[in-house]
Amino acid sequence: MSFQFIPVTEHHIEKKFNQLKRSKAAGIDNIPPGILKDCSTVVKDPLAHIINMSLCTGVIPSEWKVAKVIPVHKKGPINDFDNYRPISILPAVTKVMERIVHDQLMNYLEINHLINDSQFGFRPKRSTQLAVTLLLDKVRANMDKGLLTGMVFIDLSKAFDTVSHSNLLNKLTRFGIKSYELEWFTNYLFNRSQCVSFDGSLSEKFKVTSGVPQGSILGPLLFILYINDIDDHLISAQII
Repeated sequence: MSFQFIPVTEHHIEKKFNQLKRSKAAGIDNIPPGILKDCSTVVKDPLAHIINMSLCTGVIPSEWKVAKVIPVHKKGPINDFDNYRPISILPAVTKVMERIVHDQLMNYLEINHLINDSQFGFRPKRSTQLAVTLLLDKVRANMDKGLLTGMVFIDLSKAFDTVSHSNLLNKLTRFGIKSYELEWFTNYLFNRSQCVSFDGSLSEKFKVTSGVPQGSILGPLLFILYINDIDDHLISAQII
């Protein structure tokens, strides 16, 4: 069993264009999503060719891996960095490519039942409500047996930022991601960079050496694959 990319057609590109929101900000290329939507008739064919070349060769255009980070003040003193929330914005064309890869990979994972049943985040037809319902069912079942249920709630701090690229790629091979597909994800994770946009000016680019890409479509899916085996280390407990 192995994951293989499916060639992209103009129809796929047009469908992803329709999912873009006009209100979203432009990335480092300064091309607003609305421009792509309005020019879809002209752009969809060459963009499909570029994305297909990327999927076949495992190489992603370097500018598509540059994020523009906008610091948004939350509350408190404006001179305290901890009081800002970074908003990471990728080029709209990057999001189109990522949505295509995301849909293909998610479909492969779900059809082959490769994602842990305990994982409810970032999956179709899953929700926090369903997770809570299953948890309450477990508690009630234990009560009927005269048992107590102990729970530990864990919040991972800056979880997306701490993912090791090499460890993630090693785990991807366990899901059947090999050959050019693995090369593509390797290229996707490495040699990324970002710059800060503040008060109309852009900083110099600096490299991102760890974590799944913030503001990306693929980031959340890659993260749940990274932690997919956490259940294997629990002997007499269940994780939700």
